[in-house]
Amino acid sequence: MRRLIASVLAIAFALSITACSGQSESVASTPVSASQSEVASQSVAASLPADQYKLTEKGTLTPETIEALAGTKLTGKTISVGTMAMPLGLPVYIAKEKGLFEKAGLDVSIDIFASGTPINEAMAAKQFDIAVSGWASAFALATGEYTYIGDGCMSYYGQKIFGRPDAAYASDTSSGIDGVLGSAETIKNAVVLAPSNTSSHFLTLQYVKALGLETSDIEFTNMQYADAYSAFITGNGDLIATTNPYNQQLTDAGYVEVCDLNNILDCMIADAVYCQNDMMDKSRAADILAFMDCYYVAADMLVKDPDSLWYKAGMEWYAENGYTYTDEDMLQEIDSRTFNTYDTLCTPEHQFGYGMVVLTEFYNSVDSIEDEGVENTKNCIDPSFVITLMDAHKQAT
Repeated sequence: MRRLIASVLAIAFALSITACSGQSESVASTPVSASQSEVASQSVAASLPADQYKLTEKGTLTPETIEALAGTKLTGKTISVGTMAMPLGLPVYIAKEKGLFEKAGLDVSIDIFASGTPINEAMAAKQFDIAVSGWASAFALATGEYTYIGDGCMSYYGQKIFGRPDAAYASDTSSGIDGVLGSAETIKNAVVLAPSNTSSHFLTLQYVKALGLETSDIEFTNMQYADAYSAFITGNGDLIATTNPYNQQLTDAGYVEVCDLNNILDCMIADAVYCQNDMMDKSRAADILAFMDCYYVAADMLVKDPDSLWYKAGMEWYAENGYTYTDEDMLQEIDSRTFNTYDTLCTPEHQFGYGMVVLTEFYNSVDSIEDEGVENTKNCIDPSFVITLMDAHKQAT
């Protein structure tokens, strides 16, 4: 079912955006999937006459162009999306608030979650068509039940571990890793608070591994970000792995930064956009194309107007969902994050789906994901929608 859609899209992997050719070759240490190579070799059909590549005043492809590319009509069905009121979800929020979905002929409903694990659970229960989620997506993709259709938000820095200033690790620089406090001796048996199967959980495991410890050498306590913060500042736990807006709040309160993800990871990992496999039926091709087009046009709007659009939208949306950001929190977020756009997706160094494979391979190495799960992740990555859209926008401009 997953590959049915590829036969009707204007994929043209051998397209004039030649920088993207590296995407089908490899990800991490092994090929992404045979299916990508198969798609690439097909270079199927559907190149449109030049006058059919048209944009709306919002900058998205017109419904008529989307339908011509897909070879099928928009269904008019509501597309249900699960995401978070965090940077990764902002393109979805902007696409809704700025009328991009409406102009594209889509009806999109959005539900907000506190972290990625409940999104995984909701997707497993078939409550949503599409998830725009974080690093917990690796566990969902490992099941083989979904198709990865988009690279999302990325962090330069900002995933952090904080500790108590009077603890032994607070002055322990013996690890030899720049910016990292603690050692096997001072961190062993520590209680760490964070949501499980998230970027913060991943950071915790990477930190422990970098110090030469096993995951069993610490006690990981699964708590949502807000709950973990409240517990930590009232004396519970030895360490907390977290993100904005709690980073600045912990810093201001005098807690010590023990580690930032960029201290121990040498690549940026994109958040995920993935869909139910039954969305990959030929009849939904136009729906997915239109949704992803709105997503990336909204992401481009955010990147090009961080000081106004990103700042204002973030402050408003986060507050609506119970997150209080200060001016400093928001400025740090904008400085530490970015979004994939059509411009970045076709750069020579970009490998579509790279981050999720990195995550599943790591979780496999610590026995959290089976070998089959790694293969499922590699095989679920489908760049055909993104390639089609990038080519269409190039033709439209």
